[in-house]
Amino acid sequence: MGYILETSNLCHRFHHQGPALKNINMQVPENSIYGFLGPNGAGKTTTLKIILGLLKKQAGTVSVFGKSFDSDRIAILRQTGSLIESPSLYSQLTAMENLKVFQSIFQCPPAYMQEVLKLTGLNDTGRKQAGQFSLGMKQRLGIAVALLNRPTLLVLDEPTNGLDPNGIIEIRELLKSINREKGTTILISSHLLPEIEKLATHTGIIHKGELLFQGGMDELLLKRNQSSHLLLDTSNAERTISILKEYKIDTKDESGKLLIPTPDRECIAAINQRLVSEGISVYAIQHMQHNLETIFMNLINGN
Repeated sequence: MGYILETSNLCHRFHHQGPALKNINMQVPENSIYGFLGPNGAGKTTTLKIILGLLKKQAGTVSVFGKSFDSDRIAILRQTGSLIESPSLYSQLTAMENLKVFQSIFQCPPAYMQEVLKLTGLNDTGRKQAGQFSLGMKQRLGIAVALLNRPTLLVLDEPTNGLDPNGIIEIRELLKSINREKGTTILISSHLLPEIEKLATHTGIIHKGELLFQGGMDELLLKRNQSSHLLLDTSNAERTISILKEYKIDTKDESGKLLIPTPDRECIAAINQRLVSEGISVYAIQHMQHNLETIFMNLINGN
């Protein structure tokens, strides 16, 4: 799989502060939706600003479309759309008038303005000024501006921040549509883990300037499965613990029930059969998976 964006040992330090980024090695696969996940202040926006040249790189390298950002900055930016922090819009202008301002900069065909308005669901806003738009509509207009140059790579910084649930769903479905129909690779930062889980194909988790995890969402889901446990509820917890020790299985008491790492299926069946044969009633064997939020917290806490 080819990478549309790569950073190598990217470092940054703000004046009189500790390191904001520590050797960030990011790899964004082509045609993916890469969720850049981390708490507020983790270094997400700093990374994206350096990638786009909005912040001067201090150490490391940035490669986009296989080209060095240092030597091919203009060519890279011509194929890149972005929305960092809040959209820069003219509140007294309509959606179409806002696009016309940027169309003169990007030199894109006028017909494409109507296309991106339709794509972002703003084609029926008419003479309504952008200052009267809801927050979600402003975000969609900001994305429409970012799409004007028909980018191969779209970089978005917290585009659902502050939106209500309906607005979050609208942006999520819009980004999926852009990725699916246009083949646009999307790099999106967020502190909302459930949202990234629903949207992204790949993810990178950053905390205190360090990239703690990077890979496909399926790899992160595998971590969840690997960290799953069984909850046993029996009539004799003490004797159950003794039997589990024979299988070299550690137990943890959970309000009178026993939590154990999930063994293979054959072992589960053997344990259940052994308990029943010794007259111990088995009330429940419940599969307990850690959710992604637990995995996320374990990662940032160093577990």
